Amino acid sequence: YVLVDGGPSQEQFAALARSLVGAGVHVLQLRDKTLDDRQLLKRARLLRELTRQSDTLFIVNDRPDLAVLARADGVHVGQEGLAAEEEVKQAANLLQNVVSVCQDQLDRSSVPRPDLRIELARGALLLAQAQARLGETEQAEREFRRVLRATSDTAYAVPETREEIFDMRGAAYAGLATLAEEQDRTKAAAYSTEAELVRARLYWVRARSRINSARRSLTVELCDDVLAQDIAPGIALTARHADAAEDPALAYTGLGDLYMLKAFVLSLKRGLLLKESLELSQEPDKKDLAEARKAESMALLPEIGTAQSWGVGSYLRAIELDPHLERPRLEVAKHYLGAYIPRPAEVRDVLKPILVRNPRHRE
Repeated sequence: YVLVDGGPSQEQFAALARSLVGAGVHVLQLRDKTLDDRQLLKRARLLRELTRQSDTLFIVNDRPDLAVLARADGVHVGQEGLAAEEEVKQAANLLQNVVSVCQDQLDRSSVPRPDLRIELARGALLLAQAQARLGETEQAEREFRRVLRATSDTAYAVPETREEIFDMRGAAYAGLATLAEEQDRTKAAAYSTEAELVRARLYWVRARSRINSARRSLTVELCDDVLAQDIAPGIALTARHADAAEDPALAYTGLGDLYMLKAFVLSLKRGLLLKESLELSQEPDKKDLAEARKAESMALLPEIGTAQSWGVGSYLRAIELDPHLERPRLEVAKHYLGAYIPRPAEVRDVLKPILVRNPRHRE
């Protein structure tokens, strides 16, 4: 955990930050009481760029407003976080300014600004959490809802920040659940359900990201890890909460996406096993191992077919719950979940080859 100041110049600061990130520092905290706000924000944004593709977390000291504008991973306020009421009030005032400016710019903009909506969501989430700690329930609820509005279709528009956006949506629903706990347990349970479904969707996002990032370095072990750590818990969460969701059709769409992704990852794993089998068969002393890999790949076929069938079934259930899903609701679904919902004719196109390959699924 390393604290850095702004340095004598931007160039010297950048050189120091690069060396620290390159050395694998876990956390970098920017702390400088001498620079003006403009210069400090420049340093913060530079540090964000240098740490973006690394494992180093970037923290801003004492300035939640600059942390939001620089897209920092966090903010450090006082020795005990946001423990003191005066510090919480100070942070809330700073964040209120950020939120007001972002909202005003969005309201005046004549073109979509997904980047600005993300900044608004970041600020509103921190503000809501601060207001909740101050006991300002009504104001906190308003800001949590602002987070949900700001991120309602942003994940679809800005895929590179999709994980963060779903994290913010989940945190907003969890915050609303906590606020409603004492007054309305039914409403609190509904918010908790939505938070769990967002968490399940995040599993889908992470699984896709891990597979896409691997590309040529994809391994059987990675496929197994994605299936166990991301896809399996995502399916379990969605299946548990889909019927109680605010919009069950969208929840079942997410379930279908998870099953289809499972089938895809299993197919990749099967391809890797077949490739390994082929390579091993070229060596006379490894024929038995080659046959074992081939048998292992063939054993995946029923599992792939089952995942595809469950995926199609989930899509059909979504359309059954909302027959008009293919029309205006399709765009809502795409924006809300970043999902693809097939029309009935397309479902038949997907289903047909599955039935041809797997006659036992025909019924």
